[in-house]
Amino acid sequence: LENASSILSQGKGCSAGEGDGAGEVRTHFELCGGGGASNLGAGGDGALRVEGEKALMHCAAKGFITEWDGLSLPLTGASGGGCSSGLRPQLQSSSLAFSAGGGLLWLSTPKLYLNASSRVKADGLQGTMVGKSAKLAMATGGGAGGQILIFTEDIRVEECMDEDCEPPELSAE
Repeated sequence: LENASSILSQGKGCSAGEGDGAGEVRTHFELCGGGGASNLGAGGDGALRVEGEKALMHCAAKGFITEWDGLSLPLTGASGGGCSSGLRPQLQSSSLAFSAGGGLLWLSTPKLYLNASSRVKADGLQGTMVGKSAKLAMATGGGAGGQILIFTEDIRVEECMDEDCEPPELSAE
């Protein structure tokens, strides 16, 4: 990748409440913050903060841990974060980019050179505050990080020689 080149698949996985390890979608408690999505690791629990209370109240489960069988390769992006069922249609619209899981990137090349400031990212998107009343606030869960698969015979990473140089970044958070 040339200097400052990017291959980005951030938030290109499953939308809020979708996917195998999606955070919990609640129907009976609309004001609950959604749990974080999971992808080969655990997401975080959803919580609700009540005004005047110091502690958060647990109210939604994180997505369950998806497992890799070691034999097959992933075919989809990562799961979306949880949300209340009333917010799901809004979060799945193209105008709101929150809580989606990271995408799936397959890079296949004989040689891969990662130069300074190049980026390859498949991050999940953060959750967001979606409503606030006089006493309650709620948030959606964050999307799980996606996958980056690199098939190559030779990979080289450029070293930064001066202080203004930013090293290459590979990220699937």
